[in-house]
Amino acid sequence: MEKVYDVLIVGAGPAGVTAGIYAKRANLDILILEKEFIVGGLLNFTSEIENYPGFPKIKGFELSQKFEEHLKALNVPIKNGVEVQKVKKENDIFIAETNQGIFKSKSLIYGAGWSFVKLGVEGEEKFRGRGVSYCAVCDAPFYKGKKVAVLGRGEIAVEEALYLTRFASKVYLLLLNKKLSLPPHLEKEFKEAKNLEVFLGVKPLKIDGKLFVEKIVFEYENEIKELSVDGVFIFAGLKPNVEPIKDLVETTKAGFVITDENMQTKTPLLFAVGDIRDKNLRQIVTACNDGAIAAQAAYKLLKYGKV
Repeated sequence: MEKVYDVLIVGAGPAGVTAGIYAKRANLDILILEKEFIVGGLLNFTSEIENYPGFPKIKGFELSQKFEEHLKALNVPIKNGVEVQKVKKENDIFIAETNQGIFKSKSLIYGAGWSFVKLGVEGEEKFRGRGVSYCAVCDAPFYKGKKVAVLGRGEIAVEEALYLTRFASKVYLLLLNKKLSLPPHLEKEFKEAKNLEVFLGVKPLKIDGKLFVEKIVFEYENEIKELSVDGVFIFAGLKPNVEPIKDLVETTKAGFVITDENMQTKTPLLFAVGDIRDKNLRQIVTACNDGAIAAQAAYKLLKYGKV
């Protein structure tokens, strides 16, 4: 007979980790499925965190490590390298189809988060991993003393460009947007960066090279410009990973999952938590909040039939 868990948790970001902690402490039979081989989700792409209680300043990967230590201390089971492709519900049982087989559960907490938006620029896919990157925190050390371009939009692109200025000899910030508004702390660092050159309102045309990235071509102020670079970092935004559960939930036009105050979707015992959920503030603390509420709601619904 196939095993049926009390709770399957999809995603080991802050929301999924917290859900796992609360569900385990409630003595539920649980399993976390995480497509990456590390805990923390997008935390691992964050350089410095200054607004998580108890840690005035901590690096993203360090906080991820602490989350993982907490899971291990409670013996919370987790399977890494498992990508959920489709979730169905049959006879009150959730069936998660993955690249490593099928997993079943009585309830499911979905916290798969975001994916980086690709721009579809010529050469973007060809040079992925050979000069095209979507993670400055991961790959910046490889470009120490080299020239790089950051291509994207808004605050996220600026943050990544500023992080890269600590490593690269020159950072070209190519912004798709024509205007830029930054919060005070970023604006100060932005103005003081000496090895940063900014182009506003660009139209990317091509990322080119032989085996590795050698240049980026773009249109700027009605002229075609070409910059010699060793790498191109793309930060055009993030999109919610809602595809596997889209048939079971309601979403906003932007693709965020609509839930009630208990994180429950329109499908009973299917919860959405973290950045994928429709809400006003997406932060580590709000993701943890979602995870705790969802786990407690799952426990009460499974045990008592009501929250």
